[in-house]
Amino acid sequence: MRSRFRALVPDLSILRARLLEAAHVGEADSVVVLGDAPDLVAEMRESARGEVLAVGREEVEEPLPLADGGAAIVACEVLLTWIREPGRLVAEMHRVLRPGGCAIMVGEPDLQAAVEHPPQAGILGLAAGVLRRHGADPAVGRRLRDLFPLPSWMTQMHLHGMEPPAGAAGGDIDRFVLDARKVLDGEIRAAVVDRWEREARRACAEGSLVTWFPVFALLARKVVVDASATPIPPAHFPRGKGERARRAGGSVKKT
Repeated sequence: MRSRFRALVPDLSILRARLLEAAHVGEADSVVVLGDAPDLVAEMRESARGEVLAVGREEVEEPLPLADGGAAIVACEVLLTWIREPGRLVAEMHRVLRPGGCAIMVGEPDLQAAVEHPPQAGILGLAAGVLRRHGADPAVGRRLRDLFPLPSWMTQMHLHGMEPPAGAAGGDIDRFVLDARKVLDGEIRAAVVDRWEREARRACAEGSLVTWFPVFALLARKVVVDASATPIPPAHFPRGKGERARRAGGSVKKT
């Protein structure tokens, strides 16, 4: 199902390149790619100056077979959607990264925020239900920042959108129907899928079909928290700044 759903996710090449540049992959001497992401692995091997290790999809549900603090970059693509305990995997990323190392999350969707018109031509709600039945979280994209909390991570979010498949955007309705059927056929009653296709093609011919959902990405740098530090009390700041400092992990050393 993961490979079939991947066909519905928009082209991530531009977003992927932007994140790799921001993470300074060209300077990385140790890169780990999680899950089955051949395009990401290929780009990492072309860009990084050091070793690129690919960890298979089945292995990421267990403790990663990697030493503590050895990796400069850990990356994955459309993976957290399919992980039963994404918080545990994020903790493993933190463990294997060196201080200041980067975690790169590419292409995590949020089907619950989909925009579809006309309603009878909507398919993403059905697709979300299929994903849930297969143990996936179709809205994990909106929770990415929560999975990488301060003070352990410093994060930067990116938003990417699925191009409308037809209508004024000039998309390919035949390709869109084919990709959607990869997810739905055998999972939803055939009569329901056939009715959706008729409505989608009709709306496309009228130029009114819109199908869009956000795809999120995140770049997170590992922060090592000093356990011996004492949080700065709010009174040390002008009014209103103490809370912001605590949220940002502000602290002073004991003397």
